[in-house]
Order: sequence, then C-alpha cells, then structure tokens
Amino acid sequence: MGCSRNCGLIAGAVIGAVLAVFGGILMPVGDMLIQKTIKKEVVLEEGTIAFKNWVKTGTDVYRQFWIFDVQNPDEVAVNSTKIKVKQRGPYTYRVRYLAKENITQDSENHTVSFLQPNGAIFEPSLSVGTENDTFTILNLAVAAAPHLYPNSFVQGILNSLIKKSKSSMFQNRTLKELLWGYTDPFLNLVPYPIATTVGVFYPYNNTADGVYKVFNGKDDISKVAIIDTYKGKKSVYAEFAAEMNLKGIPVYRFTLPSLAFASPSENPDNHCFCTEQIISKNCTLYGVLDISKCKEGKPVYISLPHFLHGSPELAEPIEGLSPNEEEHRTYLDVEPITGFTLRFAKRLQINILVKPAKKIEALKNLKHNYIVPILWLNENFPARNMGCNRNCGLITGAVIGAVVALFGGILMPVGDMLIEKTVKKESVLEEGTIAFKNWVKAGANVYRQFWIFDVQNPEEVAVNSSKIKVKQRGPYTYRVRYLAKDIITRDSKTHTISFLQPKGAIFEPSLSVGTENDTFTVLNLAVAYNNTADGVYKVFNGKDDISKVARIDTYKGKKSFYAVFGAEINLKGIPVYRFVLPPRVFASPLQNPDNHCFCTEKIISKDCTLYGVLDISKCKEGKPVYISRPHFLHASPEIAEPIEGLSPNEEEHSTYLDVEPTATIGDEKAEKFRNQVTGKINLLGLVEMILMSVGAVMFIAFTISYCACRLKNAK
Repeated sequence: MGCSRNCGLIAGAVIGAVLAVFGGILMPVGDMLIQKTIKKEVVLEEGTIAFKNWVKTGTDVYRQFWIFDVQNPDEVAVNSTKIKVKQRGPYTYRVRYLAKENITQDSENHTVSFLQPNGAIFEPSLSVGTENDTFTILNLAVAAAPHLYPNSFVQGILNSLIKKSKSSMFQNRTLKELLWGYTDPFLNLVPYPIATTVGVFYPYNNTADGVYKVFNGKDDISKVAIIDTYKGKKSVYAEFAAEMNLKGIPVYRFTLPSLAFASPSENPDNHCFCTEQIISKNCTLYGVLDISKCKEGKPVYISLPHFLHGSPELAEPIEGLSPNEEEHRTYLDVEPITGFTLRFAKRLQINILVKPAKKIEALKNLKHNYIVPILWLNENFPARNMGCNRNCGLITGAVIGAVVALFGGILMPVGDMLIEKTVKKESVLEEGTIAFKNWVKAGANVYRQFWIFDVQNPEEVAVNSSKIKVKQRGPYTYRVRYLAKDIITRDSKTHTISFLQPKGAIFEPSLSVGTENDTFTVLNLAVAYNNTADGVYKVFNGKDDISKVARIDTYKGKKSFYAVFGAEINLKGIPVYRFVLPPRVFASPLQNPDNHCFCTEKIISKDCTLYGVLDISKCKEGKPVYISRPHFLHASPEIAEPIEGLSPNEEEHSTYLDVEPTATIGDEKAEKFRNQVTGKINLLGLVEMILMSVGAVMFIAFTISYCACRLKNAK
C-alpha cells in the first residue's frame, strides 16, 4: 500500500539533508544581511531608523536631582564652622522630550550639528517629594557679589542693599525656585538694570542647548552620535573601561577618565579652568573645574557628586558627604556592533565658591573659602529589555517551530479558547489580574486639555452690560491620573470596588499652544487641585458581569452619569461600541426628574425649564458654578445669547467612550490591545498558514519519495 519503512526513512533523511544544506547557506547570508542592514540604518541621515529615533528620542530620559540641605546655617555664618549638609532626593524630571532643531549635515567631516530644545516635566511618582519642598541653601546672589564686584567701595553699597532686603549667607528656597528661578530680593533693590532672576538652571524651559556637533557614522559606524564639539569646543571624552553583560547583551562600558577633572599640572587641557592661584593652590587642586568664564563671572565649579576623586581639601570643610564609585560615577554602555548607547548615567555636581568679604556683613565672619555643594544630578535612561541574544533566539525559534509543527492542528481551536478564557479572567478588577494592575495605576498617559475663554471686552461689559465677547485659546494640556488609586476597598456582595483618586497635574509644553504663564482675562476663581483626592468612587469589578467592569456605580455616594449605546464603529482596526451621554443628562427637571436637585431657584432656571446646564452650587459651598457641554452644546438658546464667540460642534464637543466589547477595554488603547490580544490571534492565524505551507511541502516531498520508491521496487 505504500513505500517501505526504509524508503520512508530515506525520504526523511533527504528532506533533512536539504534543510541542513539550506540552513548552512542561510546562516552566513543572514549574518551578512544583518550586518549590512545595521550599517545602513544606524547612520544619522534622513530616512534611517537611527535618524528618526535620534531627532526625537522614543525613550524617556530623566534628570534626577539631589539637593544638599544645609543643617547649620547660622553657625557657619557666625563662626565659620564646617557646613553640615543632608542630601535630599531624588527629585525627578523628564527631559530631552522635544525634537532637535536646526539640524545641519556636514558631508565633508561626516558630522551633524543641532540645537537641543530644553524642557523639564516634574515626575512626582519618581520623586521623594514635590516641587514645593523647601531647602536651606547658599544665597546664590550674596555669594556671587564679591566675585562680580571686587571693588571695596561697590561692595559697601551692595552690603547696604543686602541688609535692606534682609538677605543673608543662606536662604530658604523651594525646589522649583532653586532649579528654575526666583526673583532675588537683594538684586531687586539694585538701582540700575540687571537681571534679578536667579536659579541654578535659569533660564531653561523655552531655551535651547548647544550648538552640538556629533558624528553621523557615515565613515565610521563606531563613532555614530559621539559628540565632536559643544559650543565650538571639544567635549569631555570617555574611555573604554570593561566588557559587560547588559540583560543578555554584550556591551562596552565607557567611563570618564580621571584626567577629565584632573588639575592642570596633570592634564594641561584643563589649564583654562584654572583662573586664579589661591583657591586652586597654584593649579594643583583636582576634582573640580572652575567654569566661571562660562557663567559670566559667577563663581560656579563643577565636580563629580560628593567630590568623588577630588582633592581631600575640597570635602574637608563640608560634613555629610559620602563619595561612592557605584552611585556617583559617569558611564555609558554601548552595543559594539551598532554603536548604540543602551544605558547611560551622566552625573555632575554644581558647587558655588564663597569667600570672606569684609565689606559684606553676611560674609565678613568667614575665615576661609568654601566650595559649597548645591546639588548633584543624574541624567539617565534605563536599560531597555533586549531579551535573548541572536543565537538563543534562533535556537528557541527552531524548537518552538518543531513543536508547533507537531501540534499545529490542535493549537488553533485551543488557542482561541485560551485567549477568550484569559481575556475574561484578566479583565476582572481583582488582585493579581492584568486589568487590576493597570487600573490601580494607569499604564497609559491620560491628558486633560483646557481651552480658556479669554474675554475681549471686559470694561464694555462692566459699564454697559453688553454681550461678552470671548475668544477660545487652547489647548493647554496636563497629564493627569498618573498617581495610583488610594484606599481601595472591595465589596464581594455587590461586586464593586471603592477608592479615592489622588489628584495631580503635570503641564505638558509639547502638547500645548503656550505656557502656564500665558495670561487671560477671566472671572476671578480659585480651585485647589494638586495634593488633594477625588472621590469616593465605587465601580463594578466585573466579577459577575464582565460587561460592567470599571463602570462607575456611585460617586461620593450618588449615582453617576450614565452613557448609552451610540453605534458600532471601527477604531484602528478594532470593532468597538461607542457610548455617548444621553440628552437626559443635561435636560431640565421637567424633562428629567432626576435633575430636580440641580434646580435651586426659579428665576435663572426659568421655572426649571432651562436645559443644557446644571447648577452645582450645592457641591461648591454655595459658589454659583454651573456645568455644561463645551460651547453650550445642546443647550437652551437663551444661555448662549449674551455670549459672542461660541461655536458648538457635535464632533468637537460631545462626550463619548469607545469600548472593546469582549474585554471591555476603553480609553482607545488600540495599539496596546492589538499587540497583546488581537496580535496573538493574528499570530495563530499566521502559524496556521505556515503549518499548511510546511505540510504541503512535506506532502509533495513525501509523494516524490513514494513514487521514487515505487519505481525502484517496480524495477
């Protein structure tokens, strides 16, 4: 009835041999193609993957700050004792999120020049406190005065202004003031035009750093993205330290050499950082660089954190420092084939020199010079999770392929069943599920956009009671709901969860038309937000009915607004149900009796017939607050009649939510859903096609072998 067992074995051996031959050919070809693709795509030029990700980084870069909080300011100012400091931090900001600007290519020396726009967004969840935390630090303006104005007569005048402003050697400042700037009371009294705003990084937001010039890697892939010059000067360089393993990937670690902060006697390249002979001890002091020339004469010194690898006399007058190689060194880990930096930590300390000044009372009791640490920073991005190396991936793929080929016919129906079962299980809001983890603290960014109605004719309205002319300005965007839900309690009987939602709002400049300092003409009002909590919310956990998961049952003990089914739509390839607010939500009490509590008087509400607005003054301690849809969409015509400049639009001003009907995933998480769930289904479909193809090839090979065997037997 068929080929003998020996023929079958021969056929299998032939197929195996063919596959082995192809494998032997394809491996070096694959290596060659990979190398060629890498060399092409990592060059910093228009159209490459590297260029796209370099212009605007897809990885979050963070800058962490640790502040040196002075514990004994009065003792130092009076007795010139050791300065006792306590390190507080980290306080974390997201930086380098704006695209590079003014990008110019130089084809002759294979470099790219650019400006890096500055921006910093505070990250509360990665910080030990808030931007309003207060520190005792050196008074930057007072400390700089004798350096900028060495003349004793001028110092006498400055002393009178320092005393008049009640300034001293030390001051209390918030984190936000220290980093980004504050109006100094002493400088504010100077009778001629000078800059009165002081801050370690002032100005920062809405400025640009550079010009940088980096190698594009066109002639040498190992130099890609390495800085050639910064502001026309050669940059600090790193040197090879060791080969390391980073999450399964071999990398080269580069560190700052000891010569980077060496004295000019050890490293002649640093001669420009030695500007005088006394403090530098005839240019033998090492571990700090005097950058006052770059700071308009202000006595700013940079070093490694805690004066790591610095001259012992630097730390001698400071108590509370603990230099540590692991925590305070600067390094970068580079993948050797592509030249990509997979992890880095750029650490630096900012110090201010303060010295005795007999004409300035705040400094006259000092007996020696201090190089006072203000803060240190760590700019970094975490290592990406790269997984297995290439060989591991190929071997694993081969094994999985063999197993799938064997059980392919079984996996398809089982896979569908498992996915459906997993979705239902993991969507319930209870400890241990994926849904609960992402619900407690949202993994996706949630934004709140504001459009402000800027009044154009305030005086005309106040005098003549004319129509109010408004101009909508926005959006101004804040990231919200980034804090984990608090005080979570479960009710197994009603299948609900109660919680508080801590409030926080982080301004997003890149998603806004202006800054937080933009000015508007509006009515006076004040609302507390940050460091408060919203709720109590009570939501369904979906244990008894998956379609109700995360749906709000009550808010502050009252039934919440509800949404009704609007239509089935397609959201980025995913079929979803769109739910909208029904007209009854903002209807008058005559149309919707549930709204009777929002009608608190008869005149403005026109005997409770006005619709489109709800009077929530009872919830606002009697303040006359009304809520509505934007631009009074679907409201009584008389509401918008005295306002000029409104344009209600269903598309822009309606409220809706799009829900995936199987897993009840909202918030338009289309890509994530497709990758995590739909992607699995598509993958199984692809596997089925591959299995069918492999099966067809093997069937043909078997048929040929079978016929060959039959022919041989016939002979």
